[in-house]
Amino acid sequence: MTRFGSAAILLSFALITLTETAPAQTALDELVDREPISFSAEACSAAVGGWSPWSSKAENIKENGCGRRRRTRPVKDNDMARNCGLHGVEQKEDCSKLTKKEKLVSLQYYFVNDVFGRSGIIRRHKRSLFDPSIFFRGDLPAITDTDRCPEDVAQRPVDFLAMVDKSGGMSRRHFRLLLRSVGFLVQKGIPQISLDTTRMALMTFANNPTIEFNLKACDNSSCVMEKLDGAVFRGGVTRMATALDAAQTVFTEESGMRSCSRRVILLITDGSGARYEEAMPQQYASNLKGDKGVEIFAIGVTDLINENELAGIVSTPTLTHLYYMDTVRQTRRIFKRIKPAQSNDDDGA
Repeated sequence: MTRFGSAAILLSFALITLTETAPAQTALDELVDREPISFSAEACSAAVGGWSPWSSKAENIKENGCGRRRRTRPVKDNDMARNCGLHGVEQKEDCSKLTKKEKLVSLQYYFVNDVFGRSGIIRRHKRSLFDPSIFFRGDLPAITDTDRCPEDVAQRPVDFLAMVDKSGGMSRRHFRLLLRSVGFLVQKGIPQISLDTTRMALMTFANNPTIEFNLKACDNSSCVMEKLDGAVFRGGVTRMATALDAAQTVFTEESGMRSCSRRVILLITDGSGARYEEAMPQQYASNLKGDKGVEIFAIGVTDLINENELAGIVSTPTLTHLYYMDTVRQTRRIFKRIKPAQSNDDDGA
């Protein structure tokens, strides 16, 4: 190639490069000449409105299952808000565990008051923290004898079974603390235990379930407290499916179940049953809820529990039937602070 040919090729490349870069350079010049965007504090503040007050943590328990709070704000200028780094119109705090007070309030309201606070027996009170309109009772017994059975479930007498875990994960002392927790419920939460009002039974379970007393064994609270003191710690593995299967024998006429009662179980456990059994506990819980019309509540103690398993056992909605306690001692302290059951109805009294 001659010297003149090489020079011609280089000149062609130069012209092509200048042609391609000219638009980009023009755009860059326009950006440089443009008036700079103001990022002053005043301009950024004007782009968004003010934050609303934080929502109540307690009000969000029913929605989120924990003490989450949130607040919102309006955005007036999206571009400016984006340039100022003001992203989002909603803020949420990290979903933290419920405080002991929040656990107590939820347990008091959704379990003690709703199950045992029957109008006509207990004085009604004003709704203070939760809105009972969000509570929908699930898995309740089908009533056919309308002449004998009140249409309002809250008016029916309660047949109540407490199921307490006594497996090896629970020390003898912790087992006694859980029984004492049930005792606080009997002494403070349940207005009256008798064969005409609330009937109560107790089952303890590990390798095998033990029905300590059935629904027709006690006609007063003193009898129940005496039998709670007499329950013996055994140890072993948590066979929850076996226990729930045996619970069906408690809810029979022979064991004292009434045809028109509201049937309730409170299951207290610190472990998972699925690891030790072929059958799933959820299967037997479904039988209780479907065939016997039993409403199941559960308290999971410590972080050894299987949350998915317990969620499949309890009645719906899960958030009002399933509770978590950090330790056995915390369970006892919270039950100790339970107040006498009251009706959740809001009549303005």
